[in-house]
Amino acid sequence: MTLRPMLAALLLSLSLHAVAGDAPTVNNATVPQFLAWHDEVAQRAAGRDFEALSRAERRQLADAQAEIRRTLDGKASMSDLDDAAKIRLFNAQERVVALVNQAEDERLVCSQRKRLGSHRHQLECRTVAQMQRDREAARTARLRTGVCDPALGSCGGN
Repeated sequence: MTLRPMLAALLLSLSLHAVAGDAPTVNNATVPQFLAWHDEVAQRAAGRDFEALSRAERRQLADAQAEIRRTLDGKASMSDLDDAAKIRLFNAQERVVALVNQAEDERLVCSQRKRLGSHRHQLECRTVAQMQRDREAARTARLRTGVCDPALGSCGGN
């Protein structure tokens, strides 16, 4: 299966946990609908609706929404986006929804990776929690096998 059909299938099958369940996805909204939803979220964030967000989280929210606007700038429809732009849009949208819902560990992050021994790209999506577990498992394995960890300034087994 090539990347484009896999990406389309993934984006169609994913549903975002949204404020009141109304967050648009790349495949279920027009560009104006998508941007209107983000305008509403920005207005609510400027008010008192998201008081639980820290200053840093509000900055992340604004940055993600700026990425969404840059990605959609000049686009008449979502079908005008190439695969890389769809992934950027999806990741920025997931960031916004995770911040608004206070659900960072559930946020999906997608990327294109080259398969070992191939020039073809494969779409890989994992939650933030999965990525943290994988990093911790890799770190533990390095320490167990005696591989140096520069972050700790030591080597396992010493």
